[in-house]
Amino acid sequence: MSSDSRRIRMMLRSKSRVGSNNDSGKRKNSSIISKTISASKLCRCDALGSQIDTNALVSLDRKPSFNHSSKNRNDTRVVMQEQIEKLEEDLRETREKLCFVEGEKKEAINELSEIRQVAHKEIDGITSSELYEEVRILKELLTNKQEELKIKDKNIKCLKLEVEKAIKCDLTIPEKDVFSPVKAFKIRVTDWLSDFKRRVQELEDELEKKKLSESKIFDAWLAKTRQFEEIKIELEESMLEIASLHEKIESFDTSHTKISTEKEIRNENEEIASSKVKALNDEMSLLKREMKLANEAEEKSREALDDLALALKEVSYEASEAKDKLCATQQELGLVKKEVRNLKEIVKSTKARYKMFLDEAKRETELYRNTAERLKLEADESLSSWNGKEMSFIECIKEVQEERDLALHEATKLNESLKEAEQRSKAAKEENYKLRDILKQAINEANAAKAASDLARRENSQIKQDAL
Repeated sequence: MSSDSRRIRMMLRSKSRVGSNNDSGKRKNSSIISKTISASKLCRCDALGSQIDTNALVSLDRKPSFNHSSKNRNDTRVVMQEQIEKLEEDLRETREKLCFVEGEKKEAINELSEIRQVAHKEIDGITSSELYEEVRILKELLTNKQEELKIKDKNIKCLKLEVEKAIKCDLTIPEKDVFSPVKAFKIRVTDWLSDFKRRVQELEDELEKKKLSESKIFDAWLAKTRQFEEIKIELEESMLEIASLHEKIESFDTSHTKISTEKEIRNENEEIASSKVKALNDEMSLLKREMKLANEAEEKSREALDDLALALKEVSYEASEAKDKLCATQQELGLVKKEVRNLKEIVKSTKARYKMFLDEAKRETELYRNTAERLKLEADESLSSWNGKEMSFIECIKEVQEERDLALHEATKLNESLKEAEQRSKAAKEENYKLRDILKQAINEANAAKAASDLARRENSQIKQDAL
């Protein structure tokens, strides 16, 4: 009996050593899981960099000028000291936060080590195949998200190209051909704006879908953490049961030793003790089998947890990359929205300019319409006046024709009278010729009489001279 008890003790010691080795392996694996948990915290923006107050980081590059007084220098020194004190306080706070985070990390490591110690008993509800299936689903979600991000990048590039084309296109038009180019430009601008709004709406829908997918991934991760917490609680209960089993084994050992010491005294109860020892041996064999099965289940659960830790690490890394890409796409979307606002302002200015052109064209068309109506009225008036003038002109022509007929009649009469007058003038000419001949003769006679009178006057004057 003493040899059997020694064998049982040796087996328990070897198992405790194996358990300590398993604990060291568990600690290593728990460090991996703690790293994945810290990475997931960083993915959720729980890093210390986000917890530091940015308002406390004041620039210390202020250098006083030589023209300032000593009072200003003292003030600047006081301000610098205050800033240094604020920075020291911030450093203390960050150190405290680091200590708190390290404590949480240690607690998480301890919790994971406890989870791994007894995961083989309470992990029946969550098998490794289910974990692999969930990890596969998460990977598919991440791949879909990456494909959506690629599609979004392509859409953003297309939008950028369209924006560049819209900026490069010539928005000025000549003032002569105002009507048709303005309508064409208006239609083109409205189509382009509708397409652009549609694409922006599609991008916003894609962003909302990505946010929903991220929230689903985060909810799945939270569900996993809740499941791990439930497993932890169940494992603690199983640890308590294992402790009770160890106490039973120790009680069995003590009872076994008591039986071995009291063997010489109680020979009468030897048969009862032998039966008890057989029962204890049977129980020990059962316990050995259970421990063996527990070790095998523990190894399987350890492998499953290692795979799960690696998968969670990959998921957290891919989620961080997806988040970075999402931030980049959000920045690009902000730039695109800014460009859209600029284009809207350009379109607004062009609309105002073309509205001004349209107003001017409308005024010109109104003026042309008024002038056309005025010219039409004038044409009607001129036509009516022309018709009246034409009638009066026809009447005048008729009167002129009548006058012409009268004039022709009078002309014939005048021709006849002219012929008579010519005959008379011929007769008058002949008479004139005759009278001219008579006048010539009379002139000759007068000249001869004058010459005779001159001779007589000279003779008289000579006579008078002679008489004197």
